[in-house]
Amino acid sequence: MPDSKLPNTVAEHKRRASARASVAVITLSTTRTVENDQSGDLIKKLLERGGHNVPVRKVIADSRNVLRASLRELLRQKDIQVVITTGGTGLAAST
Repeated sequence: MPDSKLPNTVAEHKRRASARASVAVITLSTTRTVENDQSGDLIKKLLERGGHNVPVRKVIADSRNVLRASLRELLRQKDIQVVITTGGTGLAAST
C-alpha cells in the first residue's frame, strides 16, 4: 500500500475559511437603547477592528419571545453568518 500522507486539516481549514464574517449584535435589555448600550458598542467596535462586518446592531426587550422572533428574522437573512447576544442577565430597577 502506498504511503499516503493525510492532509493537514487545520491548515486546509484556514486556507479555505473566510477571514471575515458578517455579524449581528443584539443586546437584550429593558433599560438600554442603542445610544447608551456600551457593551453592544464595544462588541461592534472590536468586531469591526478585527475586519468583520456588523450590518445589524440593535437593542431588544429582554424577553424570550422577542429574542426568538429576532433570531428567526436573522436566520432568514442570508448575509448574516454570526449572531452575538449580550445583556439580559442582570437585575435592573423598574422604570
